[in-house]
Amino acid sequence: MAKKLAMAWLLAALLTLAACSGGPDRAEYIRRAEQVCLKFSDLAAQIPRPSDVNDAAAQAEYLRRSAEVNQQQVDELRALERPADDQSTLTEIYDEVDRVIARELEAANLLDQGDERWRSKLLEMTTAARNSNARIDEYGMKRCGSEQA
Repeated sequence: MAKKLAMAWLLAALLTLAACSGGPDRAEYIRRAEQVCLKFSDLAAQIPRPSDVNDAAAQAEYLRRSAEVNQQQVDELRALERPADDQSTLTEIYDEVDRVIARELEAANLLDQGDERWRSKLLEMTTAARNSNARIDEYGMKRCGSEQA
């Protein structure tokens, strides 16, 4: 009888340990992610916007600084422990954000070169950002999605 009771306790302990080892649940992950996004939203708000929309160098610098903050944010989000069931979903979302950042940097480079294609690249970036924000919102991270934009 004592042996059966000990085995039952051991099994219960192992099941509890297994349940705890799957990372945070979605709600906890979202809470942590939104703290990260709030921090970076504040940093992004501190980037001065160019006063002259025709100043290509200032526009390019703004885009680069914005991309830098966005990259730091997505890197910090990627570093958070993720819910086991959401690994691939979050990877897809953050990969989308990486593509938005790449377009932002491409637009900055085109501005530096005096290449008018920067406008279409910026439009691509805006569309991609809107789409990634929708996926982020859908996941439940409002501060990281449309509320941050």
